Amino acid sequence: MTLPIKLKRGLKANLPSAASAGEPLFTTDTKELFIGTGDGISAIGTDPTLAERVGKLEKYRSSVSRTYTETFTSPKVDIEKTTAWYSTNGVRTSKIPSITENFTDLSAVDQINSYGVTFDTENALVRLSNTLEGVVVSSALPVVGVDKLTVQSDYMLPKALGVTATKKVTGEKVSKFPHLEPTILVDRLNRTWVISFVDREGIYAVVTNPDDSLAFEGYLYSYSGTGYYVASSITNAVVDHNNNVWIAAALTSMPGLLISITPDFQAFLTPISVKGNTSINTSTPFLKLHVDKNNRIWYSWGYSTNLYYGCVNSDGTFFIPTTSLAFTPSMVVDNVVMVEDRTKGYVCFITRGFSINTVRALRLNYDGTNPTHFSSIGKASSKWLNATHDESTGITTILCVDNNAPIVHRLNLSTGASTTFPLTGFMAIDHSLPIGFVLQDKIMRVFYHQQTVGSTRLISIDVATLSVVEPDTLIQSGTNTTRISGCIDGKGRLTIVINTTEYSSSNYSLIKMLRYDTVPTSVTFQISPDGASWFPLSLGEELTLPTKTDQLIMKIKMQSPNYGISPTIRSYRISLGGAAGEITQVYTSSTLPSVTPISRVTLTANQILDGGEILWEVSNNGGGSWQSAELGQEIEFANPINSDLRVRATLHSPASESSTPSIRDFTVTSANLLLNPSIADSNLPQRVIDLETNLLKTNFQLITYMNATKYGLKNMVIDTFTDLSGVDIPNSQAVYDHTQKKFTTGIVDIVPPMTANDAPAPFIVSADSVTGGAVFHMFDRNFASGWSTTAGGHHWIKIFLDNPAQIVDRYLLSGGAKYAPTSWQLQGSNNNTTWDTLHSVSGYVWNQYEGNEFTIPTENIKPYQYYRFYSTSSQYGSGVTQIQELRLQKAVDQNHLQSKPENTTTPPNKIVIVGDETVNGGSIKYQASRDGGNTWSDVPAQTLTDISSQPVGTQLVVKAIITGNAELNAWGYYYE
Repeated sequence: MTLPIKLKRGLKANLPSAASAGEPLFTTDTKELFIGTGDGISAIGTDPTLAERVGKLEKYRSSVSRTYTETFTSPKVDIEKTTAWYSTNGVRTSKIPSITENFTDLSAVDQINSYGVTFDTENALVRLSNTLEGVVVSSALPVVGVDKLTVQSDYMLPKALGVTATKKVTGEKVSKFPHLEPTILVDRLNRTWVISFVDREGIYAVVTNPDDSLAFEGYLYSYSGTGYYVASSITNAVVDHNNNVWIAAALTSMPGLLISITPDFQAFLTPISVKGNTSINTSTPFLKLHVDKNNRIWYSWGYSTNLYYGCVNSDGTFFIPTTSLAFTPSMVVDNVVMVEDRTKGYVCFITRGFSINTVRALRLNYDGTNPTHFSSIGKASSKWLNATHDESTGITTILCVDNNAPIVHRLNLSTGASTTFPLTGFMAIDHSLPIGFVLQDKIMRVFYHQQTVGSTRLISIDVATLSVVEPDTLIQSGTNTTRISGCIDGKGRLTIVINTTEYSSSNYSLIKMLRYDTVPTSVTFQISPDGASWFPLSLGEELTLPTKTDQLIMKIKMQSPNYGISPTIRSYRISLGGAAGEITQVYTSSTLPSVTPISRVTLTANQILDGGEILWEVSNNGGGSWQSAELGQEIEFANPINSDLRVRATLHSPASESSTPSIRDFTVTSANLLLNPSIADSNLPQRVIDLETNLLKTNFQLITYMNATKYGLKNMVIDTFTDLSGVDIPNSQAVYDHTQKKFTTGIVDIVPPMTANDAPAPFIVSADSVTGGAVFHMFDRNFASGWSTTAGGHHWIKIFLDNPAQIVDRYLLSGGAKYAPTSWQLQGSNNNTTWDTLHSVSGYVWNQYEGNEFTIPTENIKPYQYYRFYSTSSQYGSGVTQIQELRLQKAVDQNHLQSKPENTTTPPNKIVIVGDETVNGGSIKYQASRDGGNTWSDVPAQTLTDISSQPVGTQLVVKAIITGNAELNAWGYYYE
């Protein structure tokens, strides 16, 4: 952040004769403002609001502060510099560990009784080996007569999407009949409906309330005794705006029916036949439904080379009777899905034809008019489709399978333009079975079937970037699962239903429900004196064994709900004996959340001295230097521009077996260079800068007015750039600094400060793994926040800039202390698939953690839509990476700024242009045009210039050509 203007104040009698250029001086008795010129001072004049402006400037020289409380539930600890014991209960002194295992070798590991884990001795950690549970067992650790011990461990517990509950949905009274085609949905009362077709009997439903109590179970529609049975197809159901449930019944030897059910589970209307003039019973009909914003129910199916569709009103009357579209060339339609664009009033049918393996679409207006056919969206060798539409972009994302691999087609619903993207992270797909997804918070929860082993699987894909955000995991193993349906239930949980034979000895298909949620991984500890009796351990708490022992065996159990995510263990330490006696130990924090930069802090703590003492220290430069801190008193840092806040506590225990000092929690409030912490205003930094900027712009404006008579011209225009209303943006290329309200050239940031992964538009960021912070924190211009990951060895973050592509020729990187990357590549892509390496770094040594600049070689500079930062190792090894900021930049040597036309009553003949310039070794030249920018004349600054030779015109435009590092803070022009 720009430092505040240091405003000199005093009596006018004490006004100095000279001051630094641009320095404001204010006389407190006469309320006058002067500006230093370097070799003198210049009077601004008398502005009626001047006293009020200075008062505001002083008022808002107040504190931007941030308070952080360390409760040790997820402690920020520098483990390499901490010798005291810490746990979720706090910090205390303890015996120095007698036994330490850091897994750099396996000499103290019982590898026979350890299972389900992988030992990474190179990076000194243990993780699950693609299992949901694993155990680490130590060999017998020799001790002498021990009955008291304390254990501590360094581990990490990432969260994962996992199963929280499973159950058989259908009751025993119909368990003797096969249940087929499960469909799940949530109605407008947040009740969950599981609908199935009971072979040769009817349509069955189990409905549960939001509290999981049963609301209904039974048949919604019966066709028992008719000889009809459900076709082998995917059938679906929808909820209309009146909370009626509409079910598509595709039955053999029977026309396709629309069954409507009221919220109290009664028939709403007589079943509606959608047969039209053709049969739909000789091939799989795939009867699908969709409710539009007008509460009309659209239906569609494919038969032979035709797409059949229609629409009924909410009262069951036909709005559009069944009609058809014949595709040419001949293409047998074997699946249809529907999407809607409510802003443009479109309904779109997306089809797949197996004869030429092509995905096509038909777009209609809500009234069925203006049918538009998109014939070449892309390929799909499987009949299974699913799609979602983003109304903000007008893009439909279509998920399908081609050659046993998942792909996505992106269709612009307005133009018909389409692009195909591959998806990664999947097992080989069985294309004969369904693939589909549920959309949750812009994440596609994709269900599919593995080709070789018949397993049903789940993987989560970011719908914007198509990157994997939660890895592939197993839903159900075996070949007895074919159909699957999912939804987000009333409590926001991912809920899946499948048909399975696991509940029936007669191989009947019944319905199984699985509920997913984000749950933590876990690590639990036990210890044994003999390998037979095991005692649970609470880390950091003393354990007393029943008898003294000469050996100890450690057992660590690791669990995860997802095969792709694992807890990691770096070490454990065993301290033998009782509470500490005479001992001094240290707790040192890792980087704590704070303001940037940090000028001062106030520290308080919930501590128990118990006869000992605790000495506190703070640092704003990552522990490079420490200052003593008295609890409750404000500490001012010697260097107020640093921003890596740390806290250190030295705990001293007296010579006693029964006492030890401890820390339950502590709170640290940090403040920046401004002084008054009493004003709480989230917009304060910008308001301070605005006031300071406006103060200098007032100087320019007043001087310009006072000089008007000097040139003898009657008309005057002044623009101080506090907004862009006077600038012709389409015809300008100079860069506008929104903070300092000026136009510049030189180094330009490509990405503005981001506030979310997709804001501001059109920028979108994503990463392969996020275990700390958020991806957009790398682009939020805040060193106190960042992105970090611990899973795996190599990690990437990427950003979509825009179309057209943009050039980046340098970047600034700020790394997290101790976890900063040491080897990486910056890469570019224009298809989000093929990446060019633009700049590589190997074995980088960090001397500072903020704003390290790297330049891309000239031969690698070209426009890209996507940029990716790909890290291969960090200071902590290959598995832990932390980055605070990444700024993509380009150098611009010359740009121009053009004003909007000033309509004059007569053609202007003379002009003077005055600019508030900061040259910085560059230059600014001016031009003027009186015919709207068609003809230009050079106008030297502050020089009366004749432009009467230009063609006659009454639209006056001025232009500034900015070269090098020059800056234009404001401009004005006089004319006549």
